[in-house]
Amino acid sequence: MTSFLKKFNNIKIEYYIFSLVFLLFSIAIFAEKINQKFETIDFKVYYTAAINLKEQNPIYEFNTTNHFVFKYSPYFAFLFIPFSYLNYPYAQLVYLFFLACVFSWSLVILSRDLGITSKMLLFFIVIVFLKHLQKEIYLGQINTFVFSLLIFTIHSIKRNKSLFASLN
Repeated sequence: MTSFLKKFNNIKIEYYIFSLVFLLFSIAIFAEKINQKFETIDFKVYYTAAINLKEQNPIYEFNTTNHFVFKYSPYFAFLFIPFSYLNYPYAQLVYLFFLACVFSWSLVILSRDLGITSKMLLFFIVIVFLKHLQKEIYLGQINTFVFSLLIFTIHSIKRNKSLFASLN
């Protein structure tokens, strides 16, 4: 048992964060699938807009009373075109695992910038985000992605990489 603890303590904090968040995302997606609540309602809007943009159809629906209408810039629909080449169920999973990777990496960068070395502290930070992550998975929103972009931007500014910061 002590050899396991020694190995555990030698794991780089980056791998620990990435693995923990990715594992929690995977468990949450699996739980949503089992409970038949895996809808990603907002992602469906982005996905449909990307397909319409790709096929040169209108991406905005003005004559509808439906709440789930694309109301963002065309550039935003353009960002989702890669997902539109997949069938919807696969696109959902790829998108959410992409979010898991981006969010995990942003926590790695945040932990480096803040000098966090305690695995237990990072575990509690992830636990705090869990409720928000569950909602992201259920709705398929982009809040986690925007949060990650903000972390990447702050990190770039802190490192005097203004060009990269402006791209975020």
